[in-house]
Amino acid sequence: MCGILGIIPQAGKSLPTPIWQAALASLAHRGPDSNGAFEVANGVLGHHHLSIFHTWVRDHNLFKEYFHWQDGYAAFSVSPNRVPTIRGYIRKQEAHHRKQPFEVEWENFKKHQLVFPDEV
Repeated sequence: MCGILGIIPQAGKSLPTPIWQAALASLAHRGPDSNGAFEVANGVLGHHHLSIFHTWVRDHNLFKEYFHWQDGYAAFSVSPNRVPTIRGYIRKQEAHHRKQPFEVEWENFKKHQLVFPDEV
């Protein structure tokens, strides 16, 4: 399965480099032979190989409105049968991150056996 990391920082801010590097490293073992998509509020980002999605997309007006509710985002590809569950999860993220910051969620990812370097 292939992975993708999506980052859309708020103006003037960015996700710390070690965080997105760790996320990319954790996805690299999945290989380049799968397709998938990351759905956001006003669009879909498809992928075939591990890639980085950055502010270029925002700067070139590929979304109808400025898309953000926190400093950065990470998306992980999943099996097709999990897509409906993940769509629901994505739709609830804005409300979710009002209650739980990304750093707390990152620790929860690690607790659920996602592989990230210890220094993050």
